[in-house]
Amino acid sequence: MKRSKGKKKKNNKNWRLLLIGSTTALLVGIVLLLNSLLSLLNVKPIYQIETRVENIEKYAKENEEYTVSGWLRVQGTNIDYPILYDKDYMKLENLAGEYAWVLNNKEDMYNRTLILGHNIRNVSSNPLIANKDHNRFEQLMSFLYYDFAKENQYIQYTKGDKDYLFKIFAVTMLEDTDLKYSSNMSKETLKEYIGTTIDESYFKYDVEVDESDKIITLITCTRFFSGSRTYKFKVDARLVREDEKIELSKVTEKESYKEIKEIMKGGEVDEEYA
Repeated sequence: MKRSKGKKKKNNKNWRLLLIGSTTALLVGIVLLLNSLLSLLNVKPIYQIETRVENIEKYAKENEEYTVSGWLRVQGTNIDYPILYDKDYMKLENLAGEYAWVLNNKEDMYNRTLILGHNIRNVSSNPLIANKDHNRFEQLMSFLYYDFAKENQYIQYTKGDKDYLFKIFAVTMLEDTDLKYSSNMSKETLKEYIGTTIDESYFKYDVEVDESDKIITLITCTRFFSGSRTYKFKVDARLVREDEKIELSKVTEKESYKEIKEIMKGGEVDEEYA
């Protein structure tokens, strides 16, 4: 007995619908699986720029007595506040609120921008890491820890109507008398500064830096070594170059860091620092 052509067409149509449905379900399943895997892996950008241009404008309107030079945001910390300027910078040292300051100010950036901030409650030889109760530059001391330094390598500095991103290349502690406080340097002087800073850094960052780069230097005080001499903690970074990927660079401990680790464990301070 012959089957009707209508029944055959109907069966073919059912098979096509079933195939389409199965394929769609498979694709949906793959998408959901990929989303789940990404969620489990916690995939996210190394650093995401969030503009602070409007923050500067708002702060300036609400605090007309101050000159707002820029805005600073440091990865891994709660440092996310204005940078102020006054010809007599001593006026800025005792202000309330969260801020840091520059010694020199102009509309565009110097080849080296120097920013200073207070550290009042995190000055010991065993500094706390990103303590939520700390403000000003107190959380900057977190960069003295190798694991923290490896995972947090970017500094965002907003100047005028533009957000700039810098990559850290050195972490040091120096006596006040050894610090260079100049905000604008000749290329020759900047080259010397970069070389010295890299040599003195406790960590070796796999980051190329030269005198054609723009540098940002963050400085705060510390009593890490106790004793009678005054030391400053310093983090240096250079402007991310055009078309450079935002990624973590390799960071390794240098020989000089062994002394720092011993002191943080409760070891004695070397006479060199006392």
